[in-house]
Amino acid sequence: MAKVKTKRMGEILVEAGTVSDDQLQLALGEQKQTGEKLGMVLQRLGICTEREISQVLAGQAGVETIDLSQINIDRHAMDLIDSAFCEQRSLVAVAHQGSTLRVAMANPMDLETIDQIGRMTGNYIEVVHAPESEILDVLVRVFDYIIFVRDPTVENFKHLIPIVNELVGNSFTGWFRKKIALVYG
Repeated sequence: MAKVKTKRMGEILVEAGTVSDDQLQLALGEQKQTGEKLGMVLQRLGICTEREISQVLAGQAGVETIDLSQINIDRHAMDLIDSAFCEQRSLVAVAHQGSTLRVAMANPMDLETIDQIGRMTGNYIEVVHAPESEILDVLVRVFDYIIFVRDPTVENFKHLIPIVNELVGNSFTGWFRKKIALVYG
């Protein structure tokens, strides 16, 4: 099977005129130093907003952008995909009808992930786009995460580690899916 070459997000944003070549190079240099995702770096540097990035990615992929705070998410659909996989790939299943699973993705051009979801669930995958922050908000709400921090410095939260370790060790059993999500950006 031949691999499809996809464009990198930076290339797409430059082609769309959302960022300049110089801005992209600055952000890539910063990304190399910090290890952050490119989108987070672009936002932190004030080069563009999450919404601008979202609109360009959705347009490039030819998919609809949805506002996850405005829709009722089908919990059955969410249960079809492992929560760790959703977190890792910044996606959330939002609806399941017949053999079609509707999945909101931060990167709707990630064909490998779309293919994986189809194989894992046995469903046809209909991709829509949502900003990563909205996806993470849904994961926190639905999968009942404990800590959600949008702070690039973990130093401010080190005092919570013993408390979280105690909670994880003592009370996270059964069917509850509880996790710690430290989101930098």
